[in-house]
Amino acid sequence: MKEIPDKLVVLTFDDALSNHATYVAPILKKYGFNATFFVCEFPPLSLDGGVPCPGFENKEFYMSWEQIAELNEAGFEIGNHTMHHRFVTIPREELLKEIQDLNLRCMENDIPVPISFCYPANVTSEESPSVLNEIRFQWARRGGESVYDPEVHHPLLIPSFEAPLKKDINEFAKMVNQAKEGKIIVLYFHGIPDLAHPWVSMEREAFEAYMEYLFKNDFKVFAMRELSNYMDPLELQAKIRLGI
Repeated sequence: MKEIPDKLVVLTFDDALSNHATYVAPILKKYGFNATFFVCEFPPLSLDGGVPCPGFENKEFYMSWEQIAELNEAGFEIGNHTMHHRFVTIPREELLKEIQDLNLRCMENDIPVPISFCYPANVTSEESPSVLNEIRFQWARRGGESVYDPEVHHPLLIPSFEAPLKKDINEFAKMVNQAKEGKIIVLYFHGIPDLAHPWVSMEREAFEAYMEYLFKNDFKVFAMRELSNYMDPLELQAKIRLGI
């Protein structure tokens, strides 16, 4: 195993939004960055006031499986975000089906079965890590607004930061520069912009500034599965006690 370097950042993108394929991926390729795209078939939602939120069938908002497969072919990691963005607090059998249905959809599109998982809305439960372990996930991302310390955090409960939605280079730099002394920064993004879920929408000016900052300051920017270059997730799962 390699020693964990300083300035190690993992990029993750949630919900299979259309501009992940058309806008985000080309920028990542320009800088030579890798990333994990956590995909699902997002169901229609009803927002406050009865305003409809489009579901996965609306391709103005969400990627097609063809586009998701193209991300995989381009070298990006495709991760599991459950089939229908269901919280992991649902009954165990329902959760197993949600996860396995998404894995099956990946297989149907010649995408490797995911080894990385993302908790929808960053909601965890006491039982969910054991479900992920049963399905042989190696890594799983939650929220927490904290650095990831592999000596402390279970690999199925990796904390992460949401980058500032409006351009704030000082705050972003403060986040990512905590990646040192064996600690890793995991960042998550939604749409850029996010027309389907405006409450987590990021301005393009902000995203472009953040990627440029990582590039100009020599950060190592990887997908979640690449953490296996630095540590054995199964050894960590056996070593670190679970805690929510």
